[in-house]
Amino acid sequence: MSMNTNRVAIAQPLLTVALCLFCVCGAPLTWAEDPNAIKALKRENTDLRRRVEKLESALQQIQSKPKAQPGRESSDEIVDRAVDRVVAHLKAEEEKEKPPVRSRFPIDLYGYIKLDASYDTARTSVGNYARWVESEELTTHDDQFNMTARQSRFGLNFHGPESESMKVGGKVEVDFYGGGAENKNLPMMRHGYLEVNWPGCDLSLLAGQTSDLVSPLLPPTLNYTVLWWAGNYGYRRPQIRLTKGIDLGDSTLLLQTALARPIGHTPFLTGPGDTGTDSGFPHLQARAAYSFPLLTKKPTTLGISGHWGKEEWDEPDPWDPSTRNNGRNYDTWSICADATVPLHEKIALKGEVWTGEIMQAYLGGIAQGVNVPCRRPIASTGGWGNVAFGPFDKWNFNVGAGIDDPKDYDLNLHDRVSNQTVFGNVLYDVNQALRVGFELSHWDTTYRYTEDGESWRFQTSLVYRF
Repeated sequence: MSMNTNRVAIAQPLLTVALCLFCVCGAPLTWAEDPNAIKALKRENTDLRRRVEKLESALQQIQSKPKAQPGRESSDEIVDRAVDRVVAHLKAEEEKEKPPVRSRFPIDLYGYIKLDASYDTARTSVGNYARWVESEELTTHDDQFNMTARQSRFGLNFHGPESESMKVGGKVEVDFYGGGAENKNLPMMRHGYLEVNWPGCDLSLLAGQTSDLVSPLLPPTLNYTVLWWAGNYGYRRPQIRLTKGIDLGDSTLLLQTALARPIGHTPFLTGPGDTGTDSGFPHLQARAAYSFPLLTKKPTTLGISGHWGKEEWDEPDPWDPSTRNNGRNYDTWSICADATVPLHEKIALKGEVWTGEIMQAYLGGIAQGVNVPCRRPIASTGGWGNVAFGPFDKWNFNVGAGIDDPKDYDLNLHDRVSNQTVFGNVLYDVNQALRVGFELSHWDTTYRYTEDGESWRFQTSLVYRF
């Protein structure tokens, strides 16, 4: 048998297999869902079989032909070209199947899927997570059970382009606390910003929505609210932020300032809507933090932060509540001290203390901002502390407490006078992705001239991190 015949014999099954793979891989997978798709698929298969038969017939004719004369194309060359065309076609089809979403720059996907299940011995606002306990005067011994996956979180980190003097990036992150029915959760944007860094001078500019500069630390609770309204404050809002780092040898100094969107609140349906936006002026935020070695290799960080802004409340006439007077401006402000102190390689202490007025938009004051009938801003003081132990192999432990204590004089009848909680949790990492947690917390909310609310909360969480 000649060399040409051998090459044809080898190419023929390769061509047949390639065409068959093309037929199978290129066929749509909707036949199990639509009867019309089944008929279309049968017609397509019949057509493809005919094409394969024609190609096989052509190959047989090529094999039967005599060797090519000088100057003419040989049967081997004809087969090679046919095989090349089939391979090129298969590659083109493969390219079409690639994901349509692409970027010119690297993107990192991260996040987790989290299921929370909780039991409260009394009615707790809002159920899926704890803010405070409702007064027992209205809801006596009203226990609750909740289960949700709303805290599942997805994010994208964007990197580049970079140069010797500048780096550009960004972040987008969402969870599913944007509303909707409990089994039809809506996404909510947590972060969405771009960031420009100048490493040579340790300077960065951030523009977009992210966490406030004030009260920057978060207690490690399974409860979604991380002690908001119970000793912790600060949220997320659109802002333009400037950050400058200063290297002091063994220590560093961090200086930050931001112009943030004012976001307020009014309890009146006849009001203007957002009392922060109505003020016509952005909120100012600032923070300074000093990091230095103390007890361990991990640095100790002490910080001080605060904000100032205005809110405009269109208050009703006390003699005619259906009307509104001209807007009254109130100052909203806060001062916060934060500390992170590693006591040991596996033990760390962190916490915050703060005071301020009209803290409602910053999730302080137990969601109370202005006493409208008395035309007084509501002042509040609070703080929280946490001790973290671990990791010990696959185990982590946390204990902590927090309190939010508005000024009694500023409050009205039935307002929340104080809200405090004590919590402890244990976290176990089954592997790199799967984490199981259990948390026990006690909540105590007092009211002005109304019966208090008290609850024990048992919560467990399953988390898949990616």
